[in-house]
Amino acid sequence: MSEGALTRDFDLVRGKWRINATQPGFKVVAVAVEGLRRRLFSLRQIEASEFTALVPFDNKNGEPLEPPAVLHGLPTMYYYYGQTLYLWPPPLHAWRLKVDYAPREGNPYPQRLGRVHRRVQTGLIA
Repeated sequence: MSEGALTRDFDLVRGKWRINATQPGFKVVAVAVEGLRRRLFSLRQIEASEFTALVPFDNKNGEPLEPPAVLHGLPTMYYYYGQTLYLWPPPLHAWRLKVDYAPREGNPYPQRLGRVHRRVQTGLIA
């Protein structure tokens, strides 16, 4: 995880592997799971071909199907598509997920959005 980057925390629920990680004007650049001693374990980003080999898809709407409970554990990789972040394998326990963002190309106000977010995190803005 990089210093000074826009970071957002998510509390993962057991078995929840699909996260809406939208941040207007930003894209996901790094994802990590926070361990019990506040250590960060970086997750590896995988490509679409690797993700489709791991996860079965629904024939009706093309959405990924949730894997069976046997395949749950500590997430080690993620796939980012559109607004959604998919974790693999789905978490077996409640973890904290940290997501770093970088400004998208063509974003007219990247510094301004980051400054406001940092003020909200530090408690300067309610």
